[in-house]
Amino acid sequence: MTNPTWQLFRAEWRKTTGNRWLLGCLVGIWPIAALVISVAILALVLLDSRAAAGLRTEPTPWTDVSLFFWAIPNSIIGRLLIVGFAAYLFAGEYQWGTWKNLVTRRGRVTLILMKFLTLGIFMVAAFLGTSLIWMIGRGIAQGIVGGSYPPALTEIPPSYWRQISLQILTAFLSTLTLAGVAALAALLTRSILASVLAGLGAALLDGFLGAALILLYIVTDQRFFPSLYRFSMSYNVDNLLNWANEGEATFVLGNVTVRENAVFDAIVVDPPLPGNGLLLSLGIMAVWAGLFVGLSVLAFYHQDITT
Repeated sequence: MTNPTWQLFRAEWRKTTGNRWLLGCLVGIWPIAALVISVAILALVLLDSRAAAGLRTEPTPWTDVSLFFWAIPNSIIGRLLIVGFAAYLFAGEYQWGTWKNLVTRRGRVTLILMKFLTLGIFMVAAFLGTSLIWMIGRGIAQGIVGGSYPPALTEIPPSYWRQISLQILTAFLSTLTLAGVAALAALLTRSILASVLAGLGAALLDGFLGAALILLYIVTDQRFFPSLYRFSMSYNVDNLLNWANEGEATFVLGNVTVRENAVFDAIVVDPPLPGNGLLLSLGIMAVWAGLFVGLSVLAFYHQDITT
């Protein structure tokens, strides 16, 4: 007999991939982009001898190539696309009427948690596929011009595994957090548009939080306000990526650009606010994800879905 959990996962996976048009616009564009860029590079090295020579003499390691597209789900643009996709999946359940078939509350928690898990796994799988397409495309281009494609499997630097694992884990946690925001709005409004707007608003608000805290610091001269930024999703995503790439924390508000601005250029948080440790940032991201997923589960459990 097939495992019920596996059956539920397969059902959610089919629903996640069911809308081909939406899937292509919000998620499928990235593997397509990787393929198009790979073909463009291949055409360039075949038509331009100087480009071919440059690729041959200065080959890009495949370990660096594999990390390129992981910047997208952890960027503001990637977050907005994830919010839109999650809002459609959760609010769409009311339009499709699939949740009305649940007459008891017993299976609700399992159902919605599986939906979150499926969405997180799907987004990670989508970008793993994108990275694989990009790696193969670059490898073909470098092989055609006679270049190498280092490193060998026995010479992979240990830092690479830290980089790729933190990139994937950060993308998974940020996806769950954004999906939780969109799902909560969808459960409360039963509207795709309202949940998309709520999710986009939350993502943008988190992105502008740094500037707001700087303004409060200007007015009050209290270090307490910029220090609050260490608990934001934006900071901890950037901090985890810095831990992945550099092996160290980034200063709090150190990633907010204030140069060439008549007001902000003179603002200095002195001494600089030390950044979060790796485990602290992971813990904060896990708390954000757990908070919004938990609120969504609670709202779904107590909701009358038969009307």
